[in-house]
Amino acid sequence: MEIFKIFSSSTVAKFGVLFVLILGLSTVFYLRLKTNKVSLSFEPYMGKWGDVGFDLGQRFIMGEDGIVLMPYKVTESGKFTSVKNHEDADIFQQMPMLIGQYALGRYAQIYYGNSTPEVRQDFFRHADWFVEKQNSQTGTYLVNFNWADINAPWISAMYQGRAMSVLARAYYLSGDEKYIEVAKLAFKPFRLDISEGGVVDYLEGFPIYEEYPGSADFRHVLNGFIFSLFGLWDFYQVTGDAEVLEKFNAGVDTLVQKLYLWEFDNGSYYQLGNSKSFSSKYHPIHVRQLAYLYDITGNEFFWDKALAWDAKTEDYVLKDRPLLETVKGIGRKFLQFYRFPPGFRDISYLFSLFKEESLASK
Repeated sequence: MEIFKIFSSSTVAKFGVLFVLILGLSTVFYLRLKTNKVSLSFEPYMGKWGDVGFDLGQRFIMGEDGIVLMPYKVTESGKFTSVKNHEDADIFQQMPMLIGQYALGRYAQIYYGNSTPEVRQDFFRHADWFVEKQNSQTGTYLVNFNWADINAPWISAMYQGRAMSVLARAYYLSGDEKYIEVAKLAFKPFRLDISEGGVVDYLEGFPIYEEYPGSADFRHVLNGFIFSLFGLWDFYQVTGDAEVLEKFNAGVDTLVQKLYLWEFDNGSYYQLGNSKSFSSKYHPIHVRQLAYLYDITGNEFFWDKALAWDAKTEDYVLKDRPLLETVKGIGRKFLQFYRFPPGFRDISYLFSLFKEESLASK
């Protein structure tokens, strides 16, 4: 009996210490403001699943104005195709997707303390590109060349979303309202169907935001759709705009209901256009995107799918997946909260996990 008391006291003490430690770590690292203001800590793009930094490598070059450029070959029919080495290019273009990717890599360096004044200046130079190049009426970033089966000029939900992700972080770092105003305009195409000049299409009645609006060959591109959702999420964090959240939630619901359409035994389809295509390059990206969707929504559907799709890769994308599959109950949920903090959720989320487990155990 005495041994039991000692054991009980020790157990209670351990749980008490653990709870205090959890509370402390959560408060210090992941406490979020419960207002519609800027988060205490605006994490890098895609959180732990994102890329840190950006390497120009052999593919990209920096323009004379300090803006990163995408290399292209021009076909006999006048279509542009991207190349992997800039020395093979016929022409270079400023592309919203690449400029945004570069800026977000710079932001990650700033966030993790691996930064210099030059890195910060580089980030804002590319963020300001989205301010200067936006169509002031439509809020769009026009692509002025022919690609695949779409003709210039064309827009992209992914590019609009990437812009919002960059602008939200520029606002967070600077407090300059101009970035919010530009991001508000960048959201405008998400209100409109493709036929109205927007980016909204439909998949069996569910809304989907198209990377290549109007394309029949590249319709319903999965990674572009999800990247556009990340842009909506980032913009929502700095505005608390209910309409933006509604568009984000509508897109999330589309994925929950229709993600199976992109899935097959050996991987995931890149797109659902005229000829469905698989890409060994994009399947791991899909896995990381699903993991981050779990991070920001808390919906276990996305984590379960991330694990299932990860099992279809030659090398696991989710490096700690064996551990995460075996940890149950509060342990698993807290590990997810700590390892992949759920976006800009406040500390009440953690307490809800304990409440859920307590009810489930009765």
